[in-house]
Amino acid sequence: MSMQLTKIFKSLVDIVLEERKKLPPLDAQTKEKHKFSTYVDDKHVSHGVSPEIDKIKSALVGKGIFGGSEIHQIKRELLFDYFLNGVAHEPYLAVLEKINDPIGKEIGTLPSFAEVDSWKEAISAAFDFLEINPQLQHYDDASLQKLHVRQFSVSQQARYLKTAGYKITIENGRLHLDEGDYVKVSNRIDELVKTLGGFNVYTVLINSIDKVWDEKLSRFHIGRRPTNGISKPSEPSIPWGYLFNLTVKYPYG
Repeated sequence: MSMQLTKIFKSLVDIVLEERKKLPPLDAQTKEKHKFSTYVDDKHVSHGVSPEIDKIKSALVGKGIFGGSEIHQIKRELLFDYFLNGVAHEPYLAVLEKINDPIGKEIGTLPSFAEVDSWKEAISAAFDFLEINPQLQHYDDASLQKLHVRQFSVSQQARYLKTAGYKITIENGRLHLDEGDYVKVSNRIDELVKTLGGFNVYTVLINSIDKVWDEKLSRFHIGRRPTNGISKPSEPSIPWGYLFNLTVKYPYG
């Protein structure tokens, strides 16, 4: 079912949030005493220190086989739902990341969401951490777009299709185009090549692909050319083979 894990996680966060409204806020002394700090061990590895981190680990680690792929799936779905549909990502994304951050290599030993009490305990500790350490939150639009370039870029392209009337869904951490709409998009591309004429499109493609010619290696670099995603976003890959095939299919329009 679409976004089922994400819906369960969000419902757990909402329950904890409602329960916390009935509790008194953390006092200044507790906040000061529990502030996040780091230290570097003799192997030059940095470690975070916080009672809340310890509570998260105690609540979740070693209690199941749930973990990495599921957590990352939920994170991607929260981001896609926000970038594509404008659905609020807070406080869910911040809580999820604060649970995920300290788990490390033990990420695959978490309990399933059926263990409600364990997850509520971890979520509550994550809320405490966020309340005590607001300076560690970076969830404004600019930061999210910079830190999650791929999800943002893919969502921007999907939004174009959605605006054009195509159905886009979020499933298993990915964006999906309805099968019937996939055929419509394919047919629409065929129509555009027919209208422009294969020879004309071929000329444009040749002029464009020339930009990725490597003189030293005597070859075109037509594959994906990723960046670090921070200094410069990765550009969408161009399906050169597919487009050249269409020019041959409709040479005269």
